[in-house]
Amino acid sequence: MRLCFFILTALLSIQAIDLNAQKVKYHFGVHGGMIMSYLSGSDGKMEITFRQNRVKDINDSGGRAYGGFYPLMGAMGGVYGGFWFADRFTLDMSISYLNKGYQDIFQYEVVDTFYNSTLGLRNHFVDLGFKLRYVDRNFIINTGFIIGANIHDQVNYSVDWEINGNSFLQESYTKYMHEHYGIYRKPFVLAYDFGIGWRRERMTFMANMQKTGSFFNESSIRFNYMAYSITMEYRINRLDKRVKRH
Repeated sequence: MRLCFFILTALLSIQAIDLNAQKVKYHFGVHGGMIMSYLSGSDGKMEITFRQNRVKDINDSGGRAYGGFYPLMGAMGGVYGGFWFADRFTLDMSISYLNKGYQDIFQYEVVDTFYNSTLGLRNHFVDLGFKLRYVDRNFIINTGFIIGANIHDQVNYSVDWEINGNSFLQESYTKYMHEHYGIYRKPFVLAYDFGIGWRRERMTFMANMQKTGSFFNESSIRFNYMAYSITMEYRINRLDKRVKRH
């Protein structure tokens, strides 16, 4: 929050200095929205396929099973700023707070055995984004990369396993990632971002797709996030008439 406040203060100072320039080429504001993330990556996709096949096999053999890997819905918000460096191109930087994660649910019942497990992973990221934007009147395309700092994470896990009506295993806990998965958690995750949007005066509406690198340190394990977000941006400073034509 101190860094965000510093950036906004610096941009406000620049605006005050340039009041006499009559041509504002920079912009800054706030943004917020919703983000949906789910498990991806080569190993993540293998886990998803394995779970789907397991559920199918149990159902085909006369048992009852359901489950899979499900997306996590989260919120996001932050500040952004940028400047025009060509006729229709801007360079933007943003700082955002957001959640990413997924849910793993698996339940089956076969003869005298009942099994139910749930796992929810939620990461709290502070993302530093660098984007190149193409602006043609009200239409926007942006692409860039993001450095995400995993400032807090949480794993919620529970399992209930019964055989012949007797509890064989019952466990429930909330832990950090390094306590549940081991020491392989990455504190920083790089991501690629692509989005399209529409601008109306000071308001901009963006739809973005984001694919992260693996959030584990082991190079042989590829568990990534794929995320989709809908955001609304509000530009605080006003552009002068000569810049509005872009």
